[in-house]
Amino acid sequence: MHRWNWYYRAVICPDLLLKHQCAHLHQVPRLDRVTVHFSLGAAAQDRRALLPPLLALELWTGQHPQVLSARRACASFGLRAGVPLGGRTTLRGARALRALEQLLHERWPREDGFQPRRASLGSGRLPLRLQGGWAGLSLFEAQETRRWGGPGADVEVRVTPAWGLGPLLSAWQLPLQEKGRPHASRPASRS
Repeated sequence: MHRWNWYYRAVICPDLLLKHQCAHLHQVPRLDRVTVHFSLGAAAQDRRALLPPLLALELWTGQHPQVLSARRACASFGLRAGVPLGGRTTLRGARALRALEQLLHERWPREDGFQPRRASLGSGRLPLRLQGGWAGLSLFEAQETRRWGGPGADVEVRVTPAWGLGPLLSAWQLPLQEKGRPHASRPASRS
């Protein structure tokens, strides 16, 4: 069993069950999915530029990413329909926990460009942005800086139910919260 999964089941679930007066275990907030997405403008001119970020994404998430293509042609950007521009992958279960733990505890402390975006904690979504490339994740670091200059990656963490993002982040002791606002609390239950 994954370390975060064990901690969630042994410590966080009973704690949130008592704190928020949930009727049963299925009302306790849980991690639904982690979505990682990137797009690369240089791939419009050179399709080979897309390979290193796709490999880096696959190396980091352990899952083959879906290649995203342009839907329509745009002459001002020199873009044709069907040209691959980026990739995305959706992680659930143990892979989501592993990727999130690696991102927040191993990658984030070493990364200058990693920051949480302003997020409404009541929405159940936590959008994050990884800028400045994925040094250490790519197999082709020399080509990475020369060819694509380190794109960014958008990482979105989804929590079910939507009110549970704030309590779940504070239970995992993650320093990700909206500026100037406390974590969202559960709405009052109807009796």
